[in-house]
Amino acid sequence: PPDSQNFDVTLLTVLLRNICGLTRPARGWDDLPPDSDTSVAANIARIKFYRNQNYAHIMTTEIADNEFENLWLKISKALIGLGIPKSELNELKEAPLSPPKLGKCDFSGIRRSLNNKFLPGTRQWLFDELSSWFTDKNSDSTVMILTAGPGVGKSVFAAEVCRMYAEQGQLAACHFCQYDTSADYRDPRMIIESLANIMRDNVNGFKAKLDDQLQRRHSSKTLSDAFRVLINDPLCALEEREPMLLVIDALDESAVAGKSDFLELISEEFPKLPQWIKILITSRPELPVKEELQHLNPVQITPRDAKNEQDLLKYLRNCLSPICNDDKVIKSLAWKCEGSFLFAYYTQLELKETTKQLTIENIFELVPKGISGFYKKQFKHLENQLNDFGSSEVKLKRFLQILVAAEGPLPLSLLPECLGLPDDIKYKVRQSVIEIMSSILPVYGDCLTVYHKSLRDWLVSDGYKEHAFTVDSQPGHEYLWRVCKEEFDQIISLSTFSCSKPRSKTRYALTHGISHMIQSDQSGSKGSYHLSVDVKIVLAKINTDTQYGKMMSEWKQIINHSLSSLSRECLQELSWHIWFFERFWRMPLYSVSYLQYVANRINFSNETRLLARSLLEQGHYIWFEDLDATKLTNHFCKSISLRSDVTCMCASSNEQLVAAGYNDGWISIFRVPDFEEVHTFDTMPESNAYRSMHLVSDERDTKSVSGAPLRSCSFSPSSVRLVTCDASEKVKLWDVDSGNMLERLQAGGSVDCCSFSECGLFIIANKKMTDKRDVFTVWNALTLQRVDRRNIRSTQRRVGHHNRCSSFMFQPDRSNNNDDYIEVFQLPDELPVAKLYETLPLPLLPLDTTNGYHWRSTTHFCYFCIFHHNDK
Repeated sequence: PPDSQNFDVTLLTVLLRNICGLTRPARGWDDLPPDSDTSVAANIARIKFYRNQNYAHIMTTEIADNEFENLWLKISKALIGLGIPKSELNELKEAPLSPPKLGKCDFSGIRRSLNNKFLPGTRQWLFDELSSWFTDKNSDSTVMILTAGPGVGKSVFAAEVCRMYAEQGQLAACHFCQYDTSADYRDPRMIIESLANIMRDNVNGFKAKLDDQLQRRHSSKTLSDAFRVLINDPLCALEEREPMLLVIDALDESAVAGKSDFLELISEEFPKLPQWIKILITSRPELPVKEELQHLNPVQITPRDAKNEQDLLKYLRNCLSPICNDDKVIKSLAWKCEGSFLFAYYTQLELKETTKQLTIENIFELVPKGISGFYKKQFKHLENQLNDFGSSEVKLKRFLQILVAAEGPLPLSLLPECLGLPDDIKYKVRQSVIEIMSSILPVYGDCLTVYHKSLRDWLVSDGYKEHAFTVDSQPGHEYLWRVCKEEFDQIISLSTFSCSKPRSKTRYALTHGISHMIQSDQSGSKGSYHLSVDVKIVLAKINTDTQYGKMMSEWKQIINHSLSSLSRECLQELSWHIWFFERFWRMPLYSVSYLQYVANRINFSNETRLLARSLLEQGHYIWFEDLDATKLTNHFCKSISLRSDVTCMCASSNEQLVAAGYNDGWISIFRVPDFEEVHTFDTMPESNAYRSMHLVSDERDTKSVSGAPLRSCSFSPSSVRLVTCDASEKVKLWDVDSGNMLERLQAGGSVDCCSFSECGLFIIANKKMTDKRDVFTVWNALTLQRVDRRNIRSTQRRVGHHNRCSSFMFQPDRSNNNDDYIEVFQLPDELPVAKLYETLPLPLLPLDTTNGYHWRSTTHFCYFCIFHHNDK
């Protein structure tokens, strides 16, 4: 159809004068009207005249400046007379004769290559998350950032996204940043021009709006200006439509000379684009990326992400199906890959060339040589970046030594020291160097991470040929131990302990410092072994959830490798800590529990015990203080044979009787100090006929016993009554003199500990290792009625010499062949009553019997001894 925008000027003039009924100018339509004639017809005739004279029928395009200005003035007057705004004419005069040519990067080859590496059926969870975000019209989020370490397959995923959305007509543009190819691929201005050029072809209406922008005069000095003119304004000028996707891959590789202007632009400007433009960005979790884009809530794939590992398993099954059908072997290989598709890729290539049968054993011996080239290229790029940065102080070799020695993610706060940067170097310089280092190693939780074990193996040439970046880990251990020792010294110097979360550097020292000390060959390191059992250091380790198995392993290594150099005191401390943590390493351990043990341990120094008590008081904990204690040496008197293994013991408060409960449910009462047997009776006489059973203590020892083991017993303060329990729901009350049962008391559940209160007014029963509120039971010792549902006011106070427990649990040692006797010791004269016991009370709360069980006492008892004192 005819378009008035494209009419010939001569045709347009004929149409105007014949259709609009214009009056013919005085000199006709073909001559220049006089200046005095400013009618519409005269202005049309002027424009036609100047057009023919200076454009349509000329032999050359050259014109003098003054003549151009004169003609422009005359033609402008005619156009203004016809209603054209003067401002538009001014813009037209300054506009370029032709729009500037925009750069364009062609990624079709790169995309095809990456698409060929994609395995259908993988990454579906990512596609689903992307689709949900892309189609959500109620969400204000227009930017989705996917961060993952090297070798996870970010670029393959991005290329597949481009293919899928391009087929649906929903791909606006894409750009794949690459540091090792043309500089154009990471030049921020070229990226903007290329995106705009691609959107010319992919986004309907964008070309016209962009061309209109380019015809106008704009400032293009800054990157923000270029983004506004080439992308933002043309997109904002378009009508609302169905969403389209803009993909930017490997944003971390857009840095030039250690600085990424494009990253800053994305953070500040991209969220301002129209809501229908959705942006997908992939990047490594480098420090600058994390800091700039954290507010956009990145989606992070960690190496051990379960969904990522499932995709990796599918990939390996597909690649290795022709040579291996053993799924156990494939799963073992997937575990060795540690979430890295890069490692999996080079591994499957090498496995396809082997003639050996694949087994779990040779899978773990596999070292894919092809990955060496990738690592070499990465570290060469890192070296070049540091050289370009121009910091002569940077010591890359020392950093690599520390990197291979590190036993966990390396805190960023350590990097300046690792790289040999002086303390007085400018903050900006330090941060720039850190950012460069994070370009090759992923950053998770403010720590640099070695993303695969093969990288560490390559750096120490373990299984790989020696190369320019080969280093020894020993200097790294020495350096890291010096750093960790500084953290230890700072912890020890603290007068008060805080429960606040420690900084990453401190956490690293607590978790790995002792290991670095052991592996360090410095002459001074062996003199620091005592730090591994320093009360404050161990307490800090407990508070930071350091693995107890690792702590015990380190203590045992110190003893095994440095026994001759250890002092007697240090060896004793190491042995005690191993014994202590071996008892509780499978259950939660609280700092107050550890301090309680240290505060009451006999063979600790007074300084150590006082320190533990001071720390307990700082925490406002209820804790038990042993007021009378002594170390027993060479006071053995005699052994007394008993009927069975002892499972519990208690002493009377008048110091005249001791009760021993047995594994077969019987109990004996002895008079002390001569240990004359007063009574031995069965605590379960009502079920003699059917309670025979077998106990198996280990695979070689099976013996028949009667009844259930007695779990707890306790004398009344007057020593005339005794309570017992056997893990049933019954607590039994006995007459000591006659051995007769007085009453069976119904508890709130299965109980395994019982006791009289110090005042003798109450009988208490509970079950250890449980949080069940209904189990804790209290009876009135006189009426034998339950009273635990009453609101009994209770206060916190320390347990001293006149307010002590008299019931103890005893668990026989399966490895001890002499379980069926009691060893009696003669004590020093000055000891009134020594109760040596090792208990683990957790933090105690005030008892509120309205709510039942509030005294949380998950307690483990082992080997309790009760001693009697007389003049001899």
